[in-house]
Amino acid sequence: MDDFSHIEAIAANGVASFGSDASLYVEFYRGSMIDGPASREAGTPIYKPVDMVRVIQPGERDVAEHLATPEYQRRWPMQWAAYQQDRKQMADGTPLDVLFPAQPETVATLKAAHIHTIQQLAGISDTAIGNLPMGRALVDTAKQYLAKASGGADFQKLKARNEELEADLRSLKARLEAVEAAGAADAQKGKKAKEAADD
Repeated sequence: MDDFSHIEAIAANGVASFGSDASLYVEFYRGSMIDGPASREAGTPIYKPVDMVRVIQPGERDVAEHLATPEYQRRWPMQWAAYQQDRKQMADGTPLDVLFPAQPETVATLKAAHIHTIQQLAGISDTAIGNLPMGRALVDTAKQYLAKASGGADFQKLKARNEELEADLRSLKARLEAVEAAGAADAQKGKKAKEAADD
């Protein structure tokens, strides 16, 4: 079933654009489908291996499963590459263990609902919030964490910019001191030259 409340497909000039795919749980896997011609020839069901994709809105119960067409492979290139290399397909973001280090049961509950990152938790739908025990409190905690992390990132950027400005100021001071020293030396030479000329 493809009914994800946060995704809106809007056709514009024959091209569908989607909401953010970043929060979705996407997993490519090896599946099978019946091979019609081979089954007819053998007189019994014959299945062939196919690449499939499973798409889940974190925290919700609906699961969409499709053949892994080139469109899906391009839509989720990191997960597709991980699948091809037989690596674990993880969503980008901060692991839940960072937010709940002393609550492994909370992390396990969220992972069972296909929520693997703090960013996914912060962005789940109202339906998903209702499906989780203490859903609203967990989402609020995730949002607060991200807000503080964002503030920390802004602070780090500001700190780095301040350090750059301080380095520039030190450089300008050193240049000014060099110019003043050169000016003083020139003045001293001029004074000695004038004294020598006066003698």
